[in-house]
Amino acid sequence: MDVKSTPSYLYWLFCQFELITCSYLMEPWEKVLFYSFNLAMLGLLLYTTYVCCFPINISPQQFPSDPDLGPWSSISQSTNRFLKQ
Repeated sequence: MDVKSTPSYLYWLFCQFELITCSYLMEPWEKVLFYSFNLAMLGLLLYTTYVCCFPINISPQQFPSDPDLGPWSSISQSTNRFLKQ
């Protein structure tokens, strides 16, 4: 893709988005509400993914010697056994 054609490609994608969502039929104030709601939902989805998924994926590796990991205690015990070998 050529650098000069990148803005036109992004404009084309935006036009496709407006066609799919039928937002090209909306008045400007309706578009503002519609896009604001969609961006807020996307932000909440990304925040929820960050809060719920990332700590679970990194917590066993961060504190492998902590005996009070709750559901991660079996993982930390097997990790400790592996490290002692």
